[in-house]
Amino acid sequence: MKKNLPEIRPLTGIRGIAALTVVLYHYFGNSKVPGQPYFFLTKGYLSVDLFFMLSGIVLAMNYSKSVTLQATFPMYRTFILKRLARIYPLYISATVFLLMIAAARYYLKGVPFTPEQSLPSIIANVFLIQTWGFGESIVGPAWSISVEFCAYILFPILVALAITSRAIVASAFAAILISLLYFAMPHASPFPGLDLWEGDTVFPLLRCIAGFSFGLIAFRLSQNLALQRMFASNYFFVFAILACGLFVAFNENDLAIYFSLFMLIISCHSASKIANMTFGNPVAHYLGQISYSIYLGHVVLWSYLTKLSAFSDHYLGRAGALGKYLLPVLILVIIGTALHFVVERGGKKIFFALFNLNNRVRLTDPTKTMM
Repeated sequence: MKKNLPEIRPLTGIRGIAALTVVLYHYFGNSKVPGQPYFFLTKGYLSVDLFFMLSGIVLAMNYSKSVTLQATFPMYRTFILKRLARIYPLYISATVFLLMIAAARYYLKGVPFTPEQSLPSIIANVFLIQTWGFGESIVGPAWSISVEFCAYILFPILVALAITSRAIVASAFAAILISLLYFAMPHASPFPGLDLWEGDTVFPLLRCIAGFSFGLIAFRLSQNLALQRMFASNYFFVFAILACGLFVAFNENDLAIYFSLFMLIISCHSASKIANMTFGNPVAHYLGQISYSIYLGHVVLWSYLTKLSAFSDHYLGRAGALGKYLLPVLILVIIGTALHFVVERGGKKIFFALFNLNNRVRLTDPTKTMM
């Protein structure tokens, strides 16, 4: 039996910052909300790629030696069930909630159902396969949860290609992924880039597999004794975060920012002193713990957040900025806290009990370092 690995706090904290970045990107990019995104939010969609890399490196830490192509079926099944226990309770709760709202609007006001609320789409959403090229998510941001579920299923294969293979194979795999992303970028909407999320194409799935695999590769590189000292230095962290900031500020190609995020993930995994101060502090760490609830919860609160912005602008005058910028974040943190402790954790306990996971094959539990 393996003991749980110690938590690497910067990996948790950076997930919280990334979740808030996605929320702010969506919020200030919404046409119903006055104002445009600040320059540092214009590439906010790349925080989702950061999520994918984070999931890859954290799962590699915990499962790359156990859930391999040589793993038994019970071990693989337990791995998949534990991942579902982590993501499914909140996901299905948000899905059912939005469907109930849609049904109420239809029967009370005659508002028609949208295409993603059709019966075939609902079935695909229930099985978490909707954005594998079949359609859209009922809960908008959950497209990334759907494609990441596919990465979990492919985990042993991706580990074989990215971690346990010879260096030349892993390098070729990385080169293929970069090439595929490059050729997929012109298909992003509305502008060319990595903002690939439309579920009736395979591009979101490709985007996730690439990001997840680069997380695995980041873990492989971090195990190299010759590189560990460089990755753990404060200078490497500063270089990575400055590169990311400058690339965003000058609106550079998405792949350039993507590479800087890759370096940032490696630096956070190595947990230098500055990385711990920046992303391992109590505030960032707590946001990381509730990041999944913030990420999915903000779409449920969308209409209320836009109304709050309009209210603050109308009634609070210059002080309206407080309501427009800070209150939505505060509300999301409060709601995210409730969702995390009640739905995420409570749902996970129910899931474990239903599938008797506590008595099945024991795997390292990554809940303290996972999304």
